[in-house]
Amino acid sequence: MFELLALIIVFMILAGILTIETEDLVSAVVSMGAVGFGLSVCFILLRAPDVALANIVVEVVILILL
Repeated sequence: MFELLALIIVFMILAGILTIETEDLVSAVVSMGAVGFGLSVCFILLRAPDVALANIVVEVVILILL
């Protein structure tokens, strides 16, 4: 399980770097959504589904506002 979490964290870091470096706003929003999705998956793997659900709700609201 530790290896899967490490892989997801690396994916989140790469998506975060892509969010900062891209000039297209749509690509930045999609990359930010990927970071939030990765964080939710990490919470689910760490057996915290309530935190993951709250994260998904906040992420959806923020992405709608952007």
